[in-house]
Amino acid sequence: MSEPTAATTIQLTPQEERLKSLLLEVARHVDETQGGRDAVILRWAGGWVRDKLLDIQSHDIDTAINVTTGAHFSAEIVALCKNPDMVKKHGVTSTDIGNLHKIAANPEKSKHLETTTIKLFDFDVDFVNLRKETYSGDSRNPQVGFGTAEEDALRRDATVNALFYNLNTGKVEDFTGGLAIWETS
Repeated sequence: MSEPTAATTIQLTPQEERLKSLLLEVARHVDETQGGRDAVILRWAGGWVRDKLLDIQSHDIDTAINVTTGAHFSAEIVALCKNPDMVKKHGVTSTDIGNLHKIAANPEKSKHLETTTIKLFDFDVDFVNLRKETYSGDSRNPQVGFGTAEEDALRRDATVNALFYNLNTGKVEDFTGGLAIWETS
């Protein structure tokens, strides 16, 4: 795997910082209770990163997860946000956490991956695992499976949509050279 370039940073709003803090705490909880595997790394992906770099506010955040499904991770969010200590620490109110919706995989319609979505702190947040796509010689429809951040970036439709904001490091990750292209245009 090649190392991503991280030439730029993103300034988060206080509400985005609040969301990031909650998600990282959920990730730590998942790590503690699901030992024996790689640590959870969360990345905000695609359009949200592009919009932040353009200084455009976005309330739609796609979250890519390296070691678990979006359904599992978002179920942990809902469960932990019922814990009084978490509620107090993150100032969670009954209106801060919306209903969890699962969008099932539907390979017949080229939707190969299950996604979950939830309203958190006025953001529409989608959760899905990082993925890779492979193709057989006789089909245009990919086989989809768990992948790395680089594999996920390389399957995206445009280099600007392949950018990630790594919540764990606070840095923009660019596996495709999109930032260099953008900065020279």
